[in-house]
Amino acid sequence: MASTAPSAYWLTTQLKVDKFDYEWEITEFSVLIQDHYETVYGPVIRICEIPPDIYTYWNLNMVLDQDGFLYIKVSIMDKSYISLTYRPTLESRKQVSMGLQICDANRTKIPGKEFTKVPQKFQILKEGLSFKLIHLDMIMKDPALYLPNDTLTVLCTIHYLSPESYEEDTGRLETPSSNVVWLMQNVLKKSQFSDVVITAGGKEFPAHRAILAECSDVFRTMFNADMVEKRDGRVTIKDLSAEVMSDLLTYVYTDCAPNVRELASELLVAAEKYNISRLKVACEEELMRTMEVDNVVDRLIESDMNSAFQLRDAALQFVVQHAAGVVKQASWEPLCRNYPHLVKFVCEKMALYTEDLKKRVGKEEIEDIETE
Repeated sequence: MASTAPSAYWLTTQLKVDKFDYEWEITEFSVLIQDHYETVYGPVIRICEIPPDIYTYWNLNMVLDQDGFLYIKVSIMDKSYISLTYRPTLESRKQVSMGLQICDANRTKIPGKEFTKVPQKFQILKEGLSFKLIHLDMIMKDPALYLPNDTLTVLCTIHYLSPESYEEDTGRLETPSSNVVWLMQNVLKKSQFSDVVITAGGKEFPAHRAILAECSDVFRTMFNADMVEKRDGRVTIKDLSAEVMSDLLTYVYTDCAPNVRELASELLVAAEKYNISRLKVACEEELMRTMEVDNVVDRLIESDMNSAFQLRDAALQFVVQHAAGVVKQASWEPLCRNYPHLVKFVCEKMALYTEDLKKRVGKEEIEDIETE
């Protein structure tokens, strides 16, 4: 998941305009266009709206219309449901304006619309807005220029009005933004009235039983039962590092793991161990985002060991779509030898994928390819 920070502009004395830029590199572009037909699913971009921890999640997708034009669709995402295979949009009252360009092999920006100043025209986002980029034929006629290494680079500039509900409403008072996250950060940081100490990786973390028990039924059982942790007010965790424990506790208190990008695999294990489902989903999202040919087998094994079913489904789909490269990896043979049930899942997914291809392009054409 990409993270960036907005740049602020002022349109009037009452309406604030925020802006962020994003460079979207679409690798294996020709393959994606062929496989996905109308839509190429893109990145989820995390923007900090209210520092330090109130975020909006923007989603970019590329859409090919029936006339052959490529559009970039922008929408707001619900963090709880982000995955590679299912990305529902939420209706948003944000008003946006979007500029688009393509960066060619010479790093020349062409064509499209580029913002040279703050735009004056905005549209209500609702469930998403689409903005025209370029005709597909123009790209495909000169792939050396537009698709170096089969990668299309799209430069996106998004301006949006803040706050989200800016419209005049003469009968309603403006409510200050919530500071719950900030308060909970202070509760954890200052350790006031803490009644338990968590030890991990040689470091101690003062915490609060009620908060831990509310977030994790594993901690709840630990503190309810007549166990040494309840009697001594100390919990020693030997299989988690101090860094992972710090992020785990931060998530318990604030619903945010600041280092999930670097610690996704370790946090996934911790989230499974202590049954913290929302953190588990966040780790799956990050591991899916960084999935590549050389690490997908590891992702598949991680998903199996931690009952991460969304990650497993995404990894299986990735293996099927990139099978030629995956089976050449050194990790493939140990997978076959040590995890035969996962290989069975791969074969089942491959059968479904092949059947779907037959339906799409015609059974006779697929049979001809198989015969050759």
